[in-house]
Amino acid sequence: MQNKNYYILTVGLIIAALILGGFFYQAVKNQNTIKVVGISKKAFTADKLKWALTFETKADQDQLEQGYLEMQKKLSDFKKEIKNVGIETEQFNVQPITVNKEFNYITKNGNSQRVFTGYKLKQYLFLITEDIEAVEDLVLDPLKLYNKDIIIAASNLEYFYSEIDELKKEILAEATVNAQTRAEKMLANTNLKIDKVISMNSGVFQITEPYSTNTSSLGVYNTSSKNKEISVTAHTTFSIK
Repeated sequence: MQNKNYYILTVGLIIAALILGGFFYQAVKNQNTIKVVGISKKAFTADKLKWALTFETKADQDQLEQGYLEMQKKLSDFKKEIKNVGIETEQFNVQPITVNKEFNYITKNGNSQRVFTGYKLKQYLFLITEDIEAVEDLVLDPLKLYNKDIIIAASNLEYFYSEIDELKKEILAEATVNAQTRAEKMLANTNLKIDKVISMNSGVFQITEPYSTNTSSLGVYNTSSKNKEISVTAHTTFSIK
């Protein structure tokens, strides 16, 4: 019985030693690493533009057909003027006209009543083009269309870059190099040197207007600016020797 207890105790001590030895090894191992965050930034200019716009008009209760005709004229006049400045109308994605009823509230005999007053018609269309300058010349000077009796209810420009995936790969590689450079500088006044990469994780990409401080844990993609800046971090752990 005593021998049995002795064996159990011995096995327990061996297991405990292995566990403690594993923790000790891990602790020593962790001391032989250095963690740094590399960063890379690059300015670039968009090469594609999305122009989204909306036409709208109103029609009385019994004038819905006239409203449709008015919307057709607005689109026709717009396409004609767009073609005159060298933008192909076939590039536009034109959505169907939407119609919403409009109401007013009146008080009659002390009661509030909803009264049907007519219709509001809207049509949304957008263009994606590389001819950024031609569109900007037209959109950023609204009098050019206004003087042609073309009224746009809403207009919005968004800027994109067709090689964004390649650009992301490029600056991520630069961020990794930057991480290594930072690690080497941190160890410059010691007898230690970096050995190899233990782990590496990239941060999210922040695509902003130039000199912006806007960041997000989910990443940022600013489309309102033609001139942009992209940045990313590389969280890197190196072994040292």
